[in-house]
Amino acid sequence: MIAARRRPALLVPLVAAVLALAGCSGGSGDDDGAAAPSTGASSGASSAAATADLTQVSVTPPAAGATGKDAVPTVTVPAGFSTGTTTSRVLAEGNGDAAAEGEVLSVEFVGVNGRDGKAFGSSTWTGQPTQFVLGPGVIPGFTTALEGVKAGTQLLVAVAPADGYGPQGGLQQAGIGATDTLVYLIDVKGVAPGWATGTPVDPSTFPAGLPQVTVDQQTHVPAITVDTQAAPPTSLVKQVLVTGGGEPVQKGQNLTMQYTGVTWSTGKEFDSSWSRGTPFDFTLGDGKVIAGWDQGLEGVPVGSQVMLVIPPDLGYGDQSPSEDIPAGSTLVFVVDVLAAQ
Repeated sequence: MIAARRRPALLVPLVAAVLALAGCSGGSGDDDGAAAPSTGASSGASSAAATADLTQVSVTPPAAGATGKDAVPTVTVPAGFSTGTTTSRVLAEGNGDAAAEGEVLSVEFVGVNGRDGKAFGSSTWTGQPTQFVLGPGVIPGFTTALEGVKAGTQLLVAVAPADGYGPQGGLQQAGIGATDTLVYLIDVKGVAPGWATGTPVDPSTFPAGLPQVTVDQQTHVPAITVDTQAAPPTSLVKQVLVTGGGEPVQKGQNLTMQYTGVTWSTGKEFDSSWSRGTPFDFTLGDGKVIAGWDQGLEGVPVGSQVMLVIPPDLGYGDQSPSEDIPAGSTLVFVVDVLAAQ
Protein backbone atom coordinates (compact mmCIF):
# COMPACT_ATOMS: atom_id res chain seq x y z
CA MET A 1 0.00 0.00 0.00
CA ILE A 2 1.52 3.31 -1.05
CA ALA A 3 -1.47 5.59 -1.51
CA ALA A 4 -1.46 8.70 0.65
CA ARG A 5 -4.72 7.61 2.35
CA ARG A 6 -5.73 4.33 0.75
CA ARG A 7 -5.00 2.29 -2.34
CA PRO A 8 -6.41 4.11 -5.36
CA ALA A 9 -9.33 2.54 -7.17
CA LEU A 10 -8.03 0.38 -9.97
CA LEU A 11 -9.16 2.62 -12.78
CA VAL A 12 -7.18 4.28 -15.55
CA PRO A 13 -7.61 7.37 -17.72
CA LEU A 14 -9.55 6.70 -20.93
CA VAL A 15 -6.49 6.86 -23.16
CA ALA A 16 -5.05 3.97 -21.15
CA ALA A 17 -8.33 2.21 -20.48
CA VAL A 18 -8.78 1.40 -24.15
CA LEU A 19 -5.54 -0.59 -23.94
CA ALA A 20 -5.74 -1.90 -20.40
CA LEU A 21 -7.80 -4.69 -18.96
CA ALA A 22 -10.03 -2.47 -16.82
CA GLY A 23 -9.93 -3.47 -13.17
CA CYS A 24 -6.50 -5.10 -13.54
CA SER A 25 -4.35 -2.09 -14.27
CA GLY A 26 -2.08 -0.72 -11.59
CA GLY A 27 -3.11 2.81 -12.51
CA SER A 28 -3.57 5.59 -10.02
CA GLY A 29 -7.22 6.20 -10.74
CA ASP A 30 -6.57 9.89 -11.46
CA ASP A 31 -8.48 11.03 -14.53
CA ASP A 32 -6.69 14.38 -14.77
CA GLY A 33 -5.17 14.82 -18.21
CA ALA A 34 -7.03 11.90 -19.71
CA ALA A 35 -7.31 12.09 -23.46
CA ALA A 36 -10.83 12.11 -24.79
CA PRO A 37 -11.75 9.73 -27.58
CA SER A 38 -10.47 11.02 -30.89
CA THR A 39 -13.61 11.99 -32.75
CA GLY A 40 -11.84 12.68 -36.02
CA ALA A 41 -9.72 9.56 -36.14
CA SER A 42 -12.06 7.17 -37.89
CA SER A 43 -14.64 6.76 -40.57
CA GLY A 44 -17.24 4.02 -40.74
CA ALA A 45 -17.94 2.94 -44.28
CA SER A 46 -21.52 1.88 -45.01
CA SER A 47 -21.59 -1.80 -45.87
CA ALA A 48 -23.09 -5.12 -44.95
CA ALA A 49 -21.56 -6.90 -41.99
CA ALA A 50 -17.88 -7.51 -42.71
CA THR A 51 -15.72 -10.30 -41.34
CA ALA A 52 -12.25 -9.41 -40.13
CA ASP A 53 -10.31 -9.01 -43.35
CA LEU A 54 -7.87 -6.29 -42.35
CA THR A 55 -7.21 -5.47 -46.00
CA GLN A 56 -10.66 -3.82 -45.85
CA VAL A 57 -9.33 -1.34 -43.27
CA SER A 58 -7.64 1.77 -44.65
CA VAL A 59 -5.32 4.25 -42.94
CA THR A 60 -4.99 7.88 -44.02
CA PRO A 61 -1.97 9.66 -42.52
CA PRO A 62 -2.32 13.21 -41.20
CA ALA A 63 -1.27 16.21 -43.26
CA ALA A 64 2.31 17.38 -42.82
CA GLY A 65 2.64 19.68 -39.83
CA ALA A 66 -0.79 18.79 -38.42
CA THR A 67 -1.31 19.41 -34.71
CA GLY A 68 -3.83 18.44 -32.05
CA LYS A 69 -6.51 15.98 -33.12
CA ASP A 70 -5.54 16.58 -36.75
CA ALA A 71 -2.21 14.83 -36.05
CA VAL A 72 -4.03 11.52 -35.51
CA PRO A 73 -4.27 9.18 -38.54
CA THR A 74 -7.74 8.38 -39.86
CA VAL A 75 -8.69 4.69 -39.72
CA THR A 76 -11.62 3.65 -41.90
CA VAL A 77 -13.35 0.40 -40.93
CA PRO A 78 -16.40 -1.14 -42.65
CA ALA A 79 -19.45 -1.04 -40.39
CA GLY A 80 -20.21 -4.43 -38.88
CA PHE A 81 -16.55 -5.47 -38.92
CA SER A 82 -16.14 -8.51 -36.66
CA THR A 83 -13.92 -11.46 -35.90
CA GLY A 84 -13.93 -14.46 -33.61
CA THR A 85 -10.14 -14.70 -33.63
CA THR A 86 -7.66 -11.92 -32.91
CA THR A 87 -5.60 -11.19 -36.01
CA SER A 88 -3.09 -8.62 -37.22
CA ARG A 89 -1.69 -7.18 -40.43
CA VAL A 90 1.75 -5.57 -40.59
CA LEU A 91 1.79 -2.34 -42.58
CA ALA A 92 5.47 -1.53 -42.07
CA GLU A 93 8.08 -3.84 -40.55
CA GLY A 94 10.44 -2.41 -37.94
CA ASN A 95 13.99 -3.51 -37.19
CA GLY A 96 14.22 -2.76 -33.47
CA ASP A 97 14.00 -5.04 -30.45
CA ALA A 98 11.21 -7.64 -30.45
CA ALA A 99 8.53 -7.23 -27.77
CA ALA A 100 8.15 -9.91 -25.10
CA GLU A 101 5.69 -10.30 -22.26
CA GLY A 102 6.80 -8.30 -19.24
CA GLU A 103 8.51 -5.59 -21.28
CA VAL A 104 7.51 -1.93 -21.57
CA LEU A 105 6.12 -0.88 -24.95
CA SER A 106 5.85 2.72 -26.15
CA VAL A 107 3.14 3.03 -28.79
CA GLU A 108 1.04 5.48 -30.72
CA PHE A 109 -2.42 4.08 -31.42
CA VAL A 110 -5.93 4.67 -32.71
CA GLY A 111 -8.77 2.45 -31.51
CA VAL A 112 -11.90 1.98 -33.64
CA ASN A 113 -15.05 0.01 -32.85
CA GLY A 114 -15.74 -2.53 -35.59
CA ARG A 115 -19.47 -2.39 -34.92
CA ASP A 116 -19.93 1.21 -36.08
CA GLY A 117 -16.51 2.34 -37.31
CA LYS A 118 -16.26 5.03 -34.65
CA ALA A 119 -13.00 5.86 -32.90
CA PHE A 120 -13.13 5.38 -29.14
CA GLY A 121 -9.64 6.56 -28.22
CA SER A 122 -6.13 7.37 -29.35
CA SER A 123 -2.76 8.58 -28.22
CA THR A 124 -1.65 12.07 -29.25
CA TRP A 125 0.64 11.09 -32.17
CA THR A 126 2.78 14.11 -31.27
CA GLY A 127 5.88 12.42 -29.88
CA GLN A 128 4.51 11.40 -26.48
CA PRO A 129 3.58 7.73 -26.95
CA THR A 130 1.50 5.73 -24.51
CA GLN A 131 3.51 3.26 -22.42
CA PHE A 132 2.40 -0.03 -20.89
CA VAL A 133 3.78 -3.37 -19.83
CA LEU A 134 2.87 -6.21 -22.17
CA GLY A 135 1.09 -8.90 -20.20
CA PRO A 136 -1.73 -9.26 -17.66
CA GLY A 137 -2.39 -5.52 -17.35
CA VAL A 138 -3.59 -5.12 -20.95
CA ILE A 139 -6.33 -6.84 -22.90
CA PRO A 140 -5.25 -10.34 -24.02
CA GLY A 141 -5.55 -9.36 -27.68
CA PHE A 142 -2.69 -6.94 -27.25
CA THR A 143 -0.36 -9.58 -25.88
CA THR A 144 -1.40 -11.99 -28.65
CA ALA A 145 -0.82 -9.43 -31.39
CA LEU A 146 2.26 -7.60 -30.11
CA GLU A 147 4.44 -10.34 -28.64
CA GLY A 148 7.40 -10.72 -30.99
CA VAL A 149 6.67 -7.51 -32.90
CA LYS A 150 9.76 -5.35 -33.42
CA ALA A 151 10.10 -1.71 -32.47
CA GLY A 152 9.45 0.48 -35.49
CA THR A 153 6.60 -1.72 -36.75
CA GLN A 154 3.22 -0.31 -37.72
CA LEU A 155 0.34 -2.77 -37.75
CA LEU A 156 -3.41 -3.16 -37.70
CA VAL A 157 -4.92 -5.44 -35.06
CA ALA A 158 -8.47 -6.82 -34.96
CA VAL A 159 -9.21 -7.90 -31.39
CA ALA A 160 -11.96 -10.49 -30.94
CA PRO A 161 -14.48 -9.76 -28.15
CA ALA A 162 -13.16 -12.66 -26.07
CA ASP A 163 -9.68 -11.09 -26.18
CA GLY A 164 -10.98 -7.59 -25.49
CA TYR A 165 -13.73 -6.45 -23.17
CA GLY A 166 -16.29 -9.19 -23.85
CA PRO A 167 -15.59 -11.17 -20.66
CA GLN A 168 -16.31 -8.11 -18.50
CA GLY A 169 -19.39 -7.01 -20.43
CA GLY A 170 -17.77 -4.23 -22.44
CA LEU A 171 -16.23 -0.88 -21.50
CA GLN A 172 -19.08 1.56 -21.09
CA GLN A 173 -16.93 4.69 -20.75
CA ALA A 174 -15.54 4.08 -24.25
CA GLY A 175 -18.81 2.95 -25.81
CA ILE A 176 -17.57 -0.62 -26.25
CA GLY A 177 -20.11 -3.44 -26.04
CA ALA A 178 -19.50 -7.02 -24.96
CA THR A 179 -19.69 -8.35 -28.54
CA ASP A 180 -17.71 -5.59 -30.25
CA THR A 181 -14.59 -6.32 -32.28
CA LEU A 182 -11.93 -3.66 -31.74
CA VAL A 183 -9.59 -2.46 -34.47
CA TYR A 184 -6.33 -0.78 -33.52
CA LEU A 185 -3.74 0.99 -35.62
CA ILE A 186 -0.51 0.70 -33.63
CA ASP A 187 2.92 2.23 -34.15
CA VAL A 188 5.42 0.46 -31.88
CA LYS A 189 7.86 3.25 -31.05
CA GLY A 190 10.01 1.42 -28.53
CA VAL A 191 10.53 -1.74 -26.48
CA ALA A 192 12.27 -1.70 -23.09
CA PRO A 193 12.77 -4.27 -20.31
CA GLY A 194 10.07 -4.63 -17.65
CA TRP A 195 12.61 -4.60 -14.83
CA ALA A 196 15.59 -2.50 -13.79
CA THR A 197 18.51 -2.50 -16.18
CA GLY A 198 21.77 -0.64 -16.18
CA THR A 199 24.85 -0.58 -13.99
CA PRO A 200 24.73 -2.21 -10.53
CA VAL A 201 26.03 0.00 -7.74
CA ASP A 202 28.78 -1.54 -5.57
CA PRO A 203 27.09 -2.54 -2.27
CA SER A 204 30.30 -1.73 -0.39
CA THR A 205 29.54 1.94 -1.02
CA PHE A 206 26.14 1.74 0.73
CA PRO A 207 25.65 3.25 4.19
CA ALA A 208 25.99 0.71 6.99
CA GLY A 209 22.86 -0.95 8.30
CA LEU A 210 20.71 -0.84 5.17
CA PRO A 211 18.48 -3.83 4.36
CA GLN A 212 19.88 -6.43 1.98
CA VAL A 213 18.35 -6.93 -1.47
CA THR A 214 18.64 -10.03 -3.63
CA VAL A 215 17.06 -10.34 -7.08
CA ASP A 216 15.84 -13.58 -8.64
CA GLN A 217 17.75 -13.79 -11.92
CA GLN A 218 14.86 -15.48 -13.73
CA THR A 219 11.84 -13.54 -12.47
CA HIS A 220 13.70 -10.29 -11.64
CA VAL A 221 11.68 -10.08 -8.40
CA PRO A 222 13.61 -8.53 -5.48
CA ALA A 223 13.62 -9.92 -1.94
CA ILE A 224 14.32 -7.61 1.00
CA THR A 225 16.02 -8.73 4.22
CA VAL A 226 15.84 -6.33 7.18
CA ASP A 227 17.67 -6.51 10.51
CA THR A 228 14.48 -6.00 12.49
CA GLN A 229 16.42 -5.63 15.76
CA ALA A 230 18.32 -2.60 14.48
CA ALA A 231 17.02 0.94 14.89
CA PRO A 232 15.63 2.29 11.59
CA PRO A 233 16.84 5.56 10.07
CA THR A 234 14.92 8.64 11.18
CA SER A 235 15.15 10.43 7.83
CA LEU A 236 14.46 9.37 4.25
CA VAL A 237 17.09 7.06 2.73
CA LYS A 238 17.31 6.87 -1.06
CA GLN A 239 19.84 4.29 -2.25
CA VAL A 240 20.17 3.52 -5.95
CA LEU A 241 20.93 -0.18 -6.43
CA VAL A 242 21.06 -0.20 -10.24
CA THR A 243 21.63 2.98 -12.24
CA GLY A 244 19.48 3.06 -15.36
CA GLY A 245 20.42 4.67 -18.65
CA GLY A 246 17.26 6.75 -19.07
CA GLU A 247 16.45 10.34 -18.25
CA PRO A 248 15.93 11.36 -14.60
CA VAL A 249 12.24 11.39 -13.70
CA GLN A 250 10.61 14.74 -12.94
CA LYS A 251 7.57 15.99 -11.09
CA GLY A 252 4.46 15.84 -13.22
CA GLN A 253 5.54 12.75 -15.14
CA ASN A 254 3.52 9.55 -15.05
CA LEU A 255 5.81 6.79 -13.78
CA THR A 256 5.45 3.07 -14.46
CA MET A 257 7.19 0.75 -12.02
CA GLN A 258 7.40 -2.55 -10.21
CA TYR A 259 7.91 -2.51 -6.46
CA THR A 260 8.02 -4.54 -3.26
CA GLY A 261 7.42 -3.11 0.21
CA VAL A 262 8.17 -4.46 3.70
CA THR A 263 7.94 -2.98 7.19
CA TRP A 264 11.21 -2.46 9.04
CA SER A 265 9.77 -3.78 12.31
CA THR A 266 8.76 -7.19 10.91
CA GLY A 267 10.62 -7.53 7.61
CA LYS A 268 7.39 -8.92 6.15
CA GLU A 269 6.06 -7.96 2.74
CA PHE A 270 2.87 -5.90 2.88
CA ASP A 271 2.55 -5.01 -0.80
CA SER A 272 4.10 -5.91 -4.14
CA SER A 273 3.20 -5.14 -7.73
CA TRP A 274 5.19 -8.24 -8.68
CA SER A 275 2.84 -10.39 -6.59
CA ARG A 276 -0.21 -8.80 -8.22
CA GLY A 277 1.20 -9.51 -11.68
CA THR A 278 0.87 -5.96 -13.01
CA PRO A 279 2.98 -2.81 -12.65
CA PHE A 280 1.90 0.32 -10.82
CA ASP A 281 1.74 3.84 -12.22
CA PHE A 282 1.21 7.26 -10.69
CA THR A 283 1.99 10.91 -11.34
CA LEU A 284 5.08 12.03 -9.45
CA GLY A 285 4.51 14.95 -7.13
CA ASP A 286 0.71 15.11 -7.19
CA GLY A 287 0.32 13.94 -3.60
CA LYS A 288 -1.61 10.76 -4.42
CA VAL A 289 1.07 8.51 -2.88
CA ILE A 290 2.97 8.77 0.39
CA ALA A 291 5.41 11.68 0.57
CA GLY A 292 8.42 9.37 0.77
CA TRP A 293 7.69 8.17 -2.76
CA ASP A 294 7.25 11.65 -4.21
CA GLN A 295 10.48 12.81 -2.58
CA GLY A 296 12.53 9.66 -3.01
CA LEU A 297 11.86 8.93 -6.68
CA GLU A 298 12.40 12.40 -8.11
CA GLY A 299 15.60 12.49 -10.16
CA VAL A 300 15.99 8.71 -10.43
CA PRO A 301 16.95 7.71 -14.01
CA VAL A 302 14.51 5.49 -15.90
CA GLY A 303 15.72 1.89 -15.82
CA SER A 304 17.02 2.20 -12.26
CA GLN A 305 16.33 0.14 -9.18
CA VAL A 306 16.22 2.15 -5.96
CA MET A 307 15.72 1.33 -2.29
CA LEU A 308 13.65 3.77 -0.25
CA VAL A 309 13.66 3.63 3.54
CA ILE A 310 10.77 5.85 4.55
CA PRO A 311 10.31 7.08 8.13
CA PRO A 312 6.80 7.33 9.57
CA ASP A 313 6.45 11.09 9.00
CA LEU A 314 6.88 10.53 5.24
CA GLY A 315 4.76 7.38 5.26
CA TYR A 316 1.58 6.82 7.26
CA GLY A 317 2.62 8.50 10.51
CA ASP A 318 0.49 7.43 13.45
CA GLN A 319 -2.12 5.83 11.19
CA SER A 320 -2.40 2.10 10.49
CA PRO A 321 -3.69 1.80 6.91
CA SER A 322 -3.82 -2.00 7.16
CA GLU A 323 -3.14 -4.77 9.64
CA ASP A 324 0.20 -5.35 7.90
CA ILE A 325 1.36 -1.76 8.53
CA PRO A 326 1.21 -0.82 12.22
CA ALA A 327 1.03 2.84 13.21
CA GLY A 328 4.45 4.46 13.30
CA SER A 329 5.97 2.03 10.79
CA THR A 330 9.18 2.65 8.90
CA LEU A 331 8.69 1.30 5.37
CA VAL A 332 11.27 -0.24 3.04
CA PHE A 333 10.62 -0.33 -0.70
CA VAL A 334 12.61 -1.60 -3.66
CA VAL A 335 11.36 0.11 -6.80
CA ASP A 336 12.20 -0.64 -10.44
CA VAL A 337 11.51 2.52 -12.47
CA LEU A 338 10.41 1.25 -15.88
CA ALA A 339 9.11 4.27 -17.76
CA ALA A 340 8.23 7.95 -17.44
CA GLN A 341 6.11 10.13 -19.69
